[in-house]
Amino acid sequence: MRLQPILLVVAGLGGITLGIISAGSWLDAGHSRASGAASPSLDRPRERRSTDQDARGADDSRRVVSPGSAEATALDGTDAGESATGESAEAESAEQQARARELDTLRARARAAQDELSKARERIARLEQEVEAERSARPARTRHEYDLTPEDWKKLAAQATVKYRVPCTAAHRAPSDQNLAALGLAPEDYAAVRDAFASSVTRQREALLPLCAAALDGRIDVARALNLDACLTMIFSTASQRAENPRQSARDVAAFMAGGAPRPDDESALTERAFLALAEESNRFEDDLAAAFGPDEAHHITFSDVLCFSRSSYSYGQEPNEDRR
Repeated sequence: MRLQPILLVVAGLGGITLGIISAGSWLDAGHSRASGAASPSLDRPRERRSTDQDARGADDSRRVVSPGSAEATALDGTDAGESATGESAEAESAEQQARARELDTLRARARAAQDELSKARERIARLEQEVEAERSARPARTRHEYDLTPEDWKKLAAQATVKYRVPCTAAHRAPSDQNLAALGLAPEDYAAVRDAFASSVTRQREALLPLCAAALDGRIDVARALNLDACLTMIFSTASQRAENPRQSARDVAAFMAGGAPRPDDESALTERAFLALAEESNRFEDDLAAAFGPDEAHHITFSDVLCFSRSSYSYGQEPNEDRR
């Protein structure tokens, strides 16, 4: 009966021992999971990969490129290309800025020119209005331009100007039957007009040839060989050599024709006597016609544009001007 209790005790002690061992194993396994430790088969490869990458990075950072190597040449080419590209971009930028500045300058000039053009057009418009107003205010002239009154001569004297209109002196410019018929004259009146023309040519030559000879140092033979236009040119071209003042001569003759100055005499300057002979010739020609046709018809013939007349204007104002037609 004693053996059975002993066996029970031994069996109980064995069960307790097995329970302790099982509990220890369970505690070890739970402690490892709670600490976050991975199993050896999973954790080691991850740690190795990280270590290999770090090692390769360290090797790259420690690698030295030898001069002249292919890798060094490639690096140098990259740097040179980047430098060339930068210089090209800078040059292109400078050229663009230069074009932009030139464009701004040209636009400014164009605006200034446009402004000046606008101002000029406005000024032209105002002047045209003023001129038109003056013309409208002035009564229209019904007389011939060279049909000069004493008032006209007074104005010319203030401008130091002499104007005249005389029959043409060339033989081939004598009135033709066709011209005289255009005046409404009867054939029997043609001779009277031709005589008046011939008398005018004679007076002009008698008045101007001596003056021409004087300008040629007394060479009357040379003067006779010249036509009247050439004589006039000689008289006026040599005036400065004789210390004459053509401007004063023009003013004196115009003042005489206006009735406000004495008649120039034979001691007057050659230019003054030439102006006087030509300025008076129109009146003398009209007087010759008046004896045959009466004053009205004589005036009509004298200032008609059918017959040949020589017209001239010598002006010595602010800017001396000669207008001979």
